[in-house]
Amino acid sequence: MSVEASPFAIEAKTYNAELVRRAIYALIARGSTIGSVVGGLVGATDCQVTAGSGMHVLVAAGEAVVPGSSIATQSGYYTRVSASSELAIAASDPTNPRIDRISLVVKDEAYSGAANEGLLAVETGTPTSGATLVNL
Repeated sequence: MSVEASPFAIEAKTYNAELVRRAIYALIARGSTIGSVVGGLVGATDCQVTAGSGMHVLVAAGEAVVPGSSIATQSGYYTRVSASSELAIAASDPTNPRIDRISLVVKDEAYSGAANEGLLAVETGTPTSGATLVNL
């Protein structure tokens, strides 16, 4: 039998961030594999996106769990948008509609990159005749 690590929360032990995240989110909603998590908004009204002025949107304050995407056991990251944030949207196509996506992204240098941060990002969609939420 193989035990991956000391059971979580044993007296006088230290644990890496991944194990702590996995222990916490196992209590919430485990994903399809051990160590994965179902992500999403914590509350139904968290991080609501509304139209701003011109080509801008506003993302309201709120909380979310962002699943890790580097390895299967990475678990997820609790993240909070502490104040309303304004994001710029790219100019629209003159003839075809498109669907843009607003995402909460977590960068963890323990897995890839050179930053430890959470940020809001706009993913610009591809202009397509008849674009809908079904055919992103």
